Amino acid sequence: MKKIFLSLIVLFFVIPSILVSQSEMDKRVGDLSEQISKEMSDVKKTTIAVVEFSDLDGNITDFGKFLAEELITRLFQTKKFKVIERQILNKVIKEQKLSLSGLIDPTSAKQLGKVLGVGAIVSGTITDLANTLKVNARLISTESGEVFSVASTEIMKDESVQKLIAKENTEQKQMFEDKGKEKTIDTKTVKSSVQIVSINSITFEVKNCKKSVGSITVDLVITNNSDDRIVSFAFGSLSRVIDENGNEYSVTSGLIGSKSGKGAWVSSSLVSGIPTRIKLNFDNVSANATSINLLEISCYEGAVKQGVLGGWSVIENKIFKVQIKNIPIM
Repeated sequence: MKKIFLSLIVLFFVIPSILVSQSEMDKRVGDLSEQISKEMSDVKKTTIAVVEFSDLDGNITDFGKFLAEELITRLFQTKKFKVIERQILNKVIKEQKLSLSGLIDPTSAKQLGKVLGVGAIVSGTITDLANTLKVNARLISTESGEVFSVASTEIMKDESVQKLIAKENTEQKQMFEDKGKEKTIDTKTVKSSVQIVSINSITFEVKNCKKSVGSITVDLVITNNSDDRIVSFAFGSLSRVIDENGNEYSVTSGLIGSKSGKGAWVSSSLVSGIPTRIKLNFDNVSANATSINLLEISCYEGAVKQGVLGGWSVIENKIFKVQIKNIPIM
């Protein structure tokens, strides 16, 4: 009798906590669905495809698959939209050899629109923030291939979410072990993918640093964690790298998203939560350079405009510098 009584007490406390946890996650996913539904209705689009969400490296996760399934169900239940079934969508993606994970290129978005007759694509990323998962969704027009709206939410890492994440981590670990049986893992490459710095509510993540004959190219992904805003990036002498031998090199050219620059400031509109690619090129690099001791990028809060005399109009207190250290060169 005593054991039964204790069991009832345990159930009395445990079951409500599980229900609250599930209810909280359902509420967050529901909120994300409502944001997407509203934006779709505002632009009068009625046919939609939901792509599996990825992490910031473009890897499809189990939680990303779950989130896509939930959004498909909830958007269909509104009876406002025609939603493409996920298996059909994945089949078309595979057959057409489209790139529809991570950052979706406009060509792939337009092609999917033609094949399936959809007006919009929902894509997005999931970022692990220790106690929560930050979900950033973007709505892409298949007519222009451009983002026309965004939505976001933050989900607590309850027991059900933890199980999905644990499965992902186990699979990733197994993948590395399998690769290790075939060949030795390049530790420099692995290390280069985890160089992350956050400043002024912007996250800078180094994806890789590659050297060709006489030059170095550094690829980064930046994410604006605040409201939508314009940020300018300095190319030329105001941004630089220093190798392990103390040699200093300035940025000779590069890309911010699709905008190119050479020896000047390049301004870019950073949408909240949407990753943007940056590529920085450095020329006349020593053949002996094997790592970067310091990468320093000068940034400006706002747009930089060219003056009448060819100079650049900047306010000193709006300039901030991003410094990332110890980057291996591949």
